[in-house]
Amino acid sequence: MSKGIGFTSKPVDLYSRWTTGGTVKLKYPDDFRAHFGKRTVDAIPVGDDRGDWTVVLYHVEGGPTKYTSVVCNGFHA
Repeated sequence: MSKGIGFTSKPVDLYSRWTTGGTVKLKYPDDFRAHFGKRTVDAIPVGDDRGDWTVVLYHVEGGPTKYTSVVCNGFHA
């Protein structure tokens, strides 16, 4: 079982297009980085880590301890 955590390559404001009805599109693995402890690497392709994946989106307010889970979902690869 992998215990890595993935992040977008840069902060993304999901609400930036809220008033116009626009969307934010992210492509995995291109727009993501994987973090394993202090090591940061390109995100691995889903097919390279078969099993259950969990996807959680957070609203971060300004620091590593000030965040709220917005969406949690998952899939099996």
